[in-house]
Order: sequence, then structure tokens, then C-alpha cells
Amino acid sequence: KHRDKQLLPSYTLPVRLEILSPLEGTKSPIDGLLAKNGAIPYHICYRVEDIDNTVEKLRNDGFIPIGIVAKSEPLGGNVCFMFSPEIGIIEFHQ
Repeated sequence: KHRDKQLLPSYTLPVRLEILSPLEGTKSPIDGLLAKNGAIPYHICYRVEDIDNTVEKLRNDGFIPIGIVAKSEPLGGNVCFMFSPEIGIIEFHQ
């Protein structure tokens, strides 16, 4: 894999924080983002009840799907990324 993942549990809210960092000595897809923007939030993820319905509604509102709804290996379930020029990248997980 091209990245290290660290999931930090939250004990007060039902929130997971995923921290991405390049693996030492390797090229990473996030190298360019870090060089350009520094250490900033990359995207936010929302858990949804019906991912297909969510994607369709957002597509109708002008969001652009990044790829297709796919299985999420680390967390299970399905995942989809959407893009909006005004907001950036949003991940949805079911």
C-alpha cells in the first residue's frame, strides 16, 4: 500500500479519525497534496443509510462522483467519493 493508516477512536462522539502519511522511502499519492497544501484535512466522511440514494441526490445537485460505489476494505460496507468545486472531496460510507 502507498500509505500508513491510523484510526483513532473518539470516546465522546461516534467519530473516527484517519491520519494518512506517506511511507518512508516510497512515492505516495498524497505527496503532491502535502507539498502543495501542507498538513490539512483532505476530506470528510459521512456514514449514510443508503449510499446509492445519497450518490444520486448529490449527483442531481451537481456533485461529481469520483469512481463508483465500491466495497470498503478497511471498514467493510460500501464507499463512494464525491467532488464539488465549492466543498472539495466528501466520502460516503454505508
